[in-house]
Amino acid sequence: MVSQLPLGCSFDLLGPAKCVTALEADHAGSRLVAGGNDYMCHLYDFGGLKSDGRSFRSFEVTEGHPVVAVRIAPRTCLHFDILHVQPTDPPVTLNSQTSWSPTGDAFLVVTSYSQAKLYNRDGKELGELPKGDMYIRDLKNTKGHVTNCTGGCWHPTDKTAALTCSEDGTLRVWDVTEVQQKTVIKPQLARPGRVSVTGCSYSADGRLIAAGLADGTLQLWDVRGDSTCTPDRDLA
Repeated sequence: MVSQLPLGCSFDLLGPAKCVTALEADHAGSRLVAGGNDYMCHLYDFGGLKSDGRSFRSFEVTEGHPVVAVRIAPRTCLHFDILHVQPTDPPVTLNSQTSWSPTGDAFLVVTSYSQAKLYNRDGKELGELPKGDMYIRDLKNTKGHVTNCTGGCWHPTDKTAALTCSEDGTLRVWDVTEVQQKTVIKPQLARPGRVSVTGCSYSADGRLIAAGLADGTLQLWDVRGDSTCTPDRDLA
């Protein structure tokens, strides 16, 4: 794959000890955050990067849980082809992410644990999203995810809002300033039960939320309406 890219030169960044699963730069292109299966996040400052290519800060997000999402205020958010999804296809995944805020002063890190974390641009922890009560049957009535998270992203224009999804079958919109849940979205299913949400994203203008499910379907919601009910579009 690398040999097919029209590269004039390249430079190796060192840090992750295992597979890198999430990677994104801030808007200015001055900082890069990477996360992977070594449970670590690595921060790179291109303005002060030394010749050894090492990160200026590394930290473990959640012990024993790989990083699955890190993103910085996406400009274009729908990272999937809506034309070729069939019910028999494998589970839909909307790429691993690391999410910076729209202003680039913070980023969201989602691991395979049920609680995502917030950090400032220097890697200082700002907060951890609450965990829900697994013994509450209706997941709309609990304050957070109850099983492993599978993805997340920051709102493209609102620096106070972020979105996460989980194997518990829900998507949750968060107020990151108060570090609390604002909205719970439950996808519509063909039959009763629980289906894992494998990925989520906002549209570029922040008006739509998209989710990929383990049953091979995509669902879209208009955030200006009642997002907790029927999706605006169900692409099977």
